[in-house]
Amino acid sequence: GSADPAAFMAATAKARRAQKGQPVEAGRRIVECVEASILVPYETGMEMELAAWQDCAAGAPAKALSALAAAEAAAWDMPEAAGADPAPLRRIAVVGATARAAAIVAACLDAGLEVALVELDPTARAEVLERVLAAADGQVEQGRLGEEERDRRLARLSPEAGFEDLAGVDAVWEAAPDSVELKRELWRAIGLMAAPGALLLSATGSLGIGALGAAAERPGEVLALHVPGSGQGAPLAELVIPAGAAGQGRHVATAVALARRLGKRVVRSADRAGFVVQRLQTALELAIESLLIAGAKAEAVDDALIAYGLRAAPCLSMDAEGLDRVLARRHRIAGRGVPVVTGFTLLDALVEVGLKGRESGAGLMGWREGRPGGKDESARAVMQAMAEADNVTPRAWSAEQIQQACLAALANEGARMVEDGTVLRAGDIDVAAVHALGFPRWRGGPMIAADQRGLVAIERELGRSFPGLPVSPLFSARIKEGAKLSGAAL
Repeated sequence: GSADPAAFMAATAKARRAQKGQPVEAGRRIVECVEASILVPYETGMEMELAAWQDCAAGAPAKALSALAAAEAAAWDMPEAAGADPAPLRRIAVVGATARAAAIVAACLDAGLEVALVELDPTARAEVLERVLAAADGQVEQGRLGEEERDRRLARLSPEAGFEDLAGVDAVWEAAPDSVELKRELWRAIGLMAAPGALLLSATGSLGIGALGAAAERPGEVLALHVPGSGQGAPLAELVIPAGAAGQGRHVATAVALARRLGKRVVRSADRAGFVVQRLQTALELAIESLLIAGAKAEAVDDALIAYGLRAAPCLSMDAEGLDRVLARRHRIAGRGVPVVTGFTLLDALVEVGLKGRESGAGLMGWREGRPGGKDESARAVMQAMAEADNVTPRAWSAEQIQQACLAALANEGARMVEDGTVLRAGDIDVAAVHALGFPRWRGGPMIAADQRGLVAIERELGRSFPGLPVSPLFSARIKEGAKLSGAAL
């Protein structure tokens, strides 16, 4: 800095501009301390650094980040794996021809595993291989991988393996479409052909894992390792452990070790409808639907939640996916023991009249030439009709009201999952929300954020914004105990 003060001050000014509008003040305070290094005496600069550290450490973001770090560390603890050592993994078979299967193959190759792709349909198998090759070539183009290393990785792939090859692998990871009939047939074959003691995994995001173990005639041995989202870089995996998995400690430990090797964080889920991430996502979507019926605009909801820190705009994302596909995703998990969705929702009404989102030109918002924009009165008319049917008086919603209502809905669903045993710890909800839903890390997750907001305020928000929504008794229990929601455990 002292060698070229002008360049130093220009660099600090640029860094200060980059911090403008950032929700966490630590970056701005760091810039101030660096700048002070050539402007004030050494002792004064050290005092400034200490004061900055104390201020930041006392702030809500630092406390949230600290609590989230503790939750992330605790999430690795699987009681079923206590005292068990993972089995070594060298060769894994991936069964199925889906985009998810391609992502799993690519991730396993990146992790140094030998991979056998089992898919009998040549056309479907070719599509998987095209995706895997495209992913590898993309890493080369981005400079993350050399051509020779790419070729070495791809050489570990056996692209035309058959079910008879399952006897020679350490693990089988099924990633076929979520069709009950198809998966039952596959798991009958896997159960017959896989070696005794092999790790058996399904990538299902919606089907009961216990039924797959029964189909394989290996009850309790089949686990789900589900990666929400798309692409091999998705950061979270849900490890679903079925009832009756006692004595499968080595399999659980091996599945956790595999997830680590693939660079995934893990949250444990019981074999309940929707697992963890889908239930949180659906709770957020249903909350937004209620807000839209009550007068909020889709664009305002998206703006408010992006300002809160979410990585993606929910209304735009639902419209882009297709409201009919969102409904299909919900219906796949319906009726499996957890009432994730009940009744006739706004999405049902919109899809019924042909308003399916981007592809149809209108959904939760208007679309023009594939881009959001323009007014669509038909969607608003549907929302108004539902408001009248539910005796809801539409009103204006501020950004803060939208943010707090959505936080309350997520925290409520998280509390329900602690109660019904889907998760062992409330902290697992925070880990899942941050790493799979794009909840802002510096807020800690919905359970930590609810604690910072105040549980009494959250409970009132649920009654005010979502009258008729069942409120988890866990709120009242934690309030009476003077305890934090984020510290709740099964």
